[in-house]
Amino acid sequence: MKFLYTIIFLLVIITNSFPQFYFISEDVGWFGNLSKQLYKTTDGCKTWSIQNIDSISFSRVIQFMDDSSGFFHTTGKGYSNLYKTTNQGNNWELINRKSGFYPRFLDKYNGYSIGSSDSFYLESSTSTDTFWYQRLLKTTNGGITWDSLSFIDADKNHVIRVWVHSATIINLVMNASLYKTTNAGQSWFKQTTPIKVANFWYIDSLEGFIWLHSLYKTTDGGITWSEKNSNALKIVFSDSTTLFGSLYNTYLFKSTNRGETWFELRGIETSDETYNYYFLNKDFGFAIQYSGGIAKFYRTTDGGYTWTFVGSIPNTATNQEENNILYYFSLEQNYPNPFNPSTKINYTLPKQGLVTIKVYDVLGKEIMQLVNEEKPSGEYEVEFDGSSLSSGIYYYKIQAGEFVQTKKMVLMK
Repeated sequence: MKFLYTIIFLLVIITNSFPQFYFISEDVGWFGNLSKQLYKTTDGCKTWSIQNIDSISFSRVIQFMDDSSGFFHTTGKGYSNLYKTTNQGNNWELINRKSGFYPRFLDKYNGYSIGSSDSFYLESSTSTDTFWYQRLLKTTNGGITWDSLSFIDADKNHVIRVWVHSATIINLVMNASLYKTTNAGQSWFKQTTPIKVANFWYIDSLEGFIWLHSLYKTTDGGITWSEKNSNALKIVFSDSTTLFGSLYNTYLFKSTNRGETWFELRGIETSDETYNYYFLNKDFGFAIQYSGGIAKFYRTTDGGYTWTFVGSIPNTATNQEENNILYYFSLEQNYPNPFNPSTKINYTLPKQGLVTIKVYDVLGKEIMQLVNEEKPSGEYEVEFDGSSLSSGIYYYKIQAGEFVQTKKMVLMK
């Protein structure tokens, strides 16, 4: 079987509104977070089988290091669970319940993750709120244990993106700023960027992209930047020449000259719907459209110019869902994200109680209260309208009893 994962670069990403999926060949891949299950296909998304992982919540990362060995990361019920397989997912072993968030591995033993550190209290005239900031974690024994790496103002900054170029050169994003280390995280320096940074993607240690309101490129490791697209394209694939980027998880763009110029692809007939894209190479890729509890998969073999529907996964309810019994709290990623000007936030309550959902700016200042009332158990949706706000990064936080969780969202006008 042809193995895909040959790139040494490591990206730890905040999950978007889509379930996680990952392929090691044109036929074999995994799809998580549908009915709280992990699915596997061996025929290019035509049919799917459920993997043997019980009681998972939300899948965050699926990554295989070769044709047989891989990792699967989930969060839920207060844990950050890391599973490992050595037989292509026929069996999964839980190896760590506190592995941080969004772990990714360079090889079978060495990997990085984002972990919570000390809490930071913000007081106002009406309330006191707690934010959990994060550290960069490292493992050298395949995820069994994790060590914390130091970085600038660790307890008062929020790490949201990490990219590892090598064992010593690493980039990360804290509070919309780009930082870099050249000594494996012992010390960090802030890089100058023309915009605040929501995300990044690197071709190699010198050439890469950042985006928030628009797309910028560097060819000297972040010393200088130049604008390459007025849209905030999210890069989803790159090789030595070809790149793919999506806008609002809907429109697909392509570059054949290392991101210097871009053109739009609209090969899927229902291109007004929202998709997530996954490319194995410059020609072959998948698009997933997830709506109404059904995941629909499309495939391209000509670099995104044309797409063919190949299969779907119905939202087969578990006994828990059939009986409408909810066992855990959850706060979903807002959808769409990035958004303009409004977005929706879904959350689940396993029991009746007082619920508050507040929105904060990047400095931790409360700007809006979306929910503040007693609610029975159930699944809920609330809309956030950012028409009166400027573009940028915002955070929304839920508190229901002892359950407290904060997520990031990006407003782009």
